[in-house]
Amino acid sequence: MTRDELHGRLTSEGAFPGTPEHRGLINGMVLDTEVCEQTICEGCGHKGLDLITYMDEAGDYRAAVGVCPKCNEAIEV
Repeated sequence: MTRDELHGRLTSEGAFPGTPEHRGLINGMVLDTEVCEQTICEGCGHKGLDLITYMDEAGDYRAAVGVCPKCNEAIEV
């Protein structure tokens, strides 16, 4: 799935890109960043994805998306 396709799905579900205000007891962004750094893109084999976080209107963490900087393939982390 491309970044634009995944972005479209998430925004249609009420999420939008941004840094969440509420992250719970564990800082999921740190874990998601580490996962993205180690992930290999299924589209082109590049190691290391860029992290984009999504939140809802309440400022809660909604989704983490890893995007390949080479081919724009995206996955939910």
